[in-house]
Amino acid sequence: GLALLFFIGLIVNAWVVQRLMHWGEHLLEKIPLVKSIYSALRDFMHYFSTSDKEDEMKKVVMVTINDMQLIGFVTGELRDVPGIADPNDKVAVYLPMSYQLGGFTVYLPQSCVETLDMSVEDAMRRVLTAGLSMGK
Repeated sequence: GLALLFFIGLIVNAWVVQRLMHWGEHLLEKIPLVKSIYSALRDFMHYFSTSDKEDEMKKVVMVTINDMQLIGFVTGELRDVPGIADPNDKVAVYLPMSYQLGGFTVYLPQSCVETLDMSVEDAMRRVLTAGLSMGK
């Protein structure tokens, strides 16, 4: 089984297979509804699979709104977004919803955001399963 997995990994990384996958991806991006869904899912998966640990997008945060606390992920700062009052004080935070591939991006002041000492994987597991899967 281990040898089979090794050879499947070699095949997937082969130039011919990479070209076929690129061609299939190009084909998916030409279909109107599929293009929107596929692009969003690809970007979402790429967002969480990058290995750069220093990247700001890897920050897990606790957002406090009134007395409600939510787990979210910092996706960026708002220095380049027009129309935001005092963009240096605000951050973009993605708040995923449980059991769905959806969520909200909110723009909050730094004072509403507290960095958590938690990995992205643990936080996503906790949020997406509504706290039922509490990492081992």
